[in-house]
Amino acid sequence: MQTGSQNTNTGLVQPEAASPAPFRFFMPTELYFGPGQVQRVGEVARKFGTRALFVTGRRAMRESGILDRVLGHLRDAGVETVVFDRVTPNPLSTTVDEGAALARERRCDLVIGLGGGSAIDAAKGMAVAATNPGGIWHYSPLGDRAVPQQALPIVAVATTAGTGTEVDRYAVITNPATREKPGFAMEWMQPRAAIVDPELMLGVPPRTTAATGLDVLFHSVEAYLHRSASPASDLAASQAIRLVARWLPEAYRKGDNLEARYWMAWASTLAGVAINTAGTVLIHAMEHPLSGHYGVVHAEGLAALSQAVLEYDLPAARERLADVAAFLGAPQRDAEQALERIRQLRQAVELDVRLRDLGAREEDIPALAADCLRTMGGGVQANPRPADAAAIEEIYRRAL
Repeated sequence: MQTGSQNTNTGLVQPEAASPAPFRFFMPTELYFGPGQVQRVGEVARKFGTRALFVTGRRAMRESGILDRVLGHLRDAGVETVVFDRVTPNPLSTTVDEGAALARERRCDLVIGLGGGSAIDAAKGMAVAATNPGGIWHYSPLGDRAVPQQALPIVAVATTAGTGTEVDRYAVITNPATREKPGFAMEWMQPRAAIVDPELMLGVPPRTTAATGLDVLFHSVEAYLHRSASPASDLAASQAIRLVARWLPEAYRKGDNLEARYWMAWASTLAGVAINTAGTVLIHAMEHPLSGHYGVVHAEGLAALSQAVLEYDLPAARERLADVAAFLGAPQRDAEQALERIRQLRQAVELDVRLRDLGAREEDIPALAADCLRTMGGGVQANPRPADAAAIEEIYRRAL
């Protein structure tokens, strides 16, 4: 689905000769979207159990009052909670195993994740590790590659417009011993229900708004460039790109603008649908080693890599990037304009950074490239332009 002519009604590339390739669309998550929907968390959770392992981060949800609010709704619905509030950014496999052990000890029958991508990804890992032998790394693509046979039901309550993890089957978990940060992909990690309430996002700080919003953008762009892109993923990705271009600068400048928060939340959810159907490619594949080695904020790493990666992909993805330019509001379908519009968007939210600004060092580049191929090989293989170790090393250098 990488070549063809543009349909002016949809803005999407349509194949000229061959029929589109078959694809699978798997989206079983029950979504509750919109202002005030967090009030339904008790009735939603009650469908799946009555004693929840409640997974969140260390401070933000408590300090904002959101934690007590959500726990109150659960209590009113008769759902007991066992709070695990030790999740950090770039969640660790050791943390996931601690939460899973607590879930087993307290006989929890569902898991609720409250927060951004880190909290929800950790909740997904705990749901799997709590009901299968061995720790979560046993089920890692870099571990024993064991296949889980079950998982506790997962309810995701998103408080940032970022990863879309509330509606996808992915979780990203770091092994602190090896600093490897692969993506886990399994249908057991698909939340049974998701609550996306933009009112919960009104207090998100500007820097976090910028970072999570760019994560939405790159999820969408990468899904559109993915070798397995389909009409389903294209529909979600193209709309998400348009929404980010229109609403991210507004949400960044005016965090209390509920309309901007609403549309960015919807863009994030759409991007989650897009990657659940297609996937991410080289920008994400190259960023994961940065987070694993340096602990950088995921989307800041994406921003630092994006220009160099897209310049590398340009010869193989001109038609698709020309579409992206149109989605971003460029006056012409021009692939170079896609790169320029993305650069302007990074500047608008003050995240036009380079790898050196995030602590990356040139002497680490060979190790980062090897880590990328080992831990995120699927994303590399799905990239529109093939990339080997030498090419990846050169992209890191150009982004430095």
